Amino acid sequence: MTEGKTIGNVNILDLRRTSEETIAGIGKVGNVNILLYSSATAPYISRLNLGNINVSIEAPKDAETRTVMSHLRLTPDSLQGSGEAGFYVVMGHVLVETGGNNASMEASLQNLAGLVVMGHVFCPESLCGIVQPKINQQMGQFIPYPDDAVLISSSLELTAGFLRELKRPTGFVVTGSVMATEDLGGLVAEKVDYLQVRGSIVCSAENAEIIRSKLRGGKSKLTVIPSGYRYREGDLSLDATTLESLHEAKLFCTGLVIFDFDVTPRAVEQGLVGLRSLGLIICPEALKDVLKTRLDMVEDRVIFYSGDLWVFDEDHTLHASRFEYSQGKATALVTGSLLIESDVEPAVLADRFHAVHNLGEIRCSPEQMGAIEARLGIHEGELESSAPSEEETETYDIGNANVLAL
Repeated sequence: MTEGKTIGNVNILDLRRTSEETIAGIGKVGNVNILLYSSATAPYISRLNLGNINVSIEAPKDAETRTVMSHLRLTPDSLQGSGEAGFYVVMGHVLVETGGNNASMEASLQNLAGLVVMGHVFCPESLCGIVQPKINQQMGQFIPYPDDAVLISSSLELTAGFLRELKRPTGFVVTGSVMATEDLGGLVAEKVDYLQVRGSIVCSAENAEIIRSKLRGGKSKLTVIPSGYRYREGDLSLDATTLESLHEAKLFCTGLVIFDFDVTPRAVEQGLVGLRSLGLIICPEALKDVLKTRLDMVEDRVIFYSGDLWVFDEDHTLHASRFEYSQGKATALVTGSLLIESDVEPAVLADRFHAVHNLGEIRCSPEQMGAIEARLGIHEGELESSAPSEEETETYDIGNANVLAL
């Protein structure tokens, strides 16, 4: 049995001011994401019974640890009035903006004792020399950008109205995605100087050539919406009623597209001429012949399912009674988190599922796992044992913690 206090998993474990007496009273600590220590306390680390450590960093002993769970925006005045210099641990990105005065930014950074960044750092080129020395550890990339750029800390949608409002040709640095789905004519050429995009780009065929010419740096994937296609963001369920409201439509979707079991080949013929999607397209087997001429079977991911379609898109627990109150075989699509209860026999899983497509998380017993593996189709998610581990059954004196100073 472990002597001393036991502690669960810790996001940030701060040992900078710990003592030999404190360390002697700790029996075990679970996994640690970020371990902070000082030069004086470094020898104590080997004496702790620690789980896995993601990052260990020597940090100033006296600086206050300040945790930012999202993005940290650094401007010439963002750190003013924050008291003593802080040691920042940022779980998102760091977004540095000039504010037009490098001297005031340098003064503001005096309040930054150090920086740990789990994401990327976006920094104006003129400030790289004063920001980089403040970074103790960085998991993402350091991304310089031109001083005259506009930094967009999320996604950017280019519309005619937005572009007309710009007073001059502007360069954009975008941490998220860019969308330009309407025909913008010559507005992109006139109002956009350049685009530096971290995420993906989706644009209409009419805008594709000019958007490509404006890209600077990065490796963003550019997806082109074919001419004549109607853009539809998010998931889409196509039932008989929805298809009746369409007439020879061409749809370009970004999410999951599911055809309901009641859709007939004739309804597809009348409602759809073409369908593309960045997500999965899920169709009954009976529609294969009519849809294969309307889909791009090479570019798009298409699943033709047999029997009932069971979609597990949130947290869900599957009990044996689900099979008792249904007939025939089914196809399972997991995009959320699925726990298979112990009362479901492995033989039932193998017998009642045509296929299991896993894009989320499935937890089951080791015996059930074999049956699931035998029926796996698309497998891009997690398949894990639900049997409790030694760590899960252990009782802790201190449970899981976000920030813990010893």
